[in-house]
Amino acid sequence: MEKQEIKRILTALDTLNFAERIPELNRLRSLYGESFDALVSEHVAEQTHEEWSVLASIHPRNTIAELIDIQWEHISRSGGFEFNVVDQGTSATIHCTHCPLAEMAKQIDATHWGYLYYCQKSATSVTSFNPRLGFSRAHTLMQGSSYCDHHYFEK
Repeated sequence: MEKQEIKRILTALDTLNFAERIPELNRLRSLYGESFDALVSEHVAEQTHEEWSVLASIHPRNTIAELIDIQWEHISRSGGFEFNVVDQGTSATIHCTHCPLAEMAKQIDATHWGYLYYCQKSATSVTSFNPRLGFSRAHTLMQGSSYCDHHYFEK
């Protein structure tokens, strides 16, 4: 199957909720192996770039504080995430101890896909919001750690 056909399938899968996608994602991965993961990552990054580029055009300063306000205070806190923010001026760290997305992915044995669909969005969202910002993370709840450590910084 060609890359464009797989991208078409991934776009069609986007109409389903996460749990409904898993059987088809597993089937495609069994056919194409790890190269399929790279296509999923690329697909998710393209979508994330589009979404966060729009947000960047709406927000005038595109600072770390604005990014945290959008991503964490408005989206994540209302979604049941538990975290604290350590603001260090030109950088900030989010220490997240509860992630409903990781919980759900664990319940349906889909943390591999959860990481690709949810966790990998972080770096793309940051650079799409402001290319002068950077992102790093060493731990994720999705991959079995007891916390996620999102670090945002000025390049």
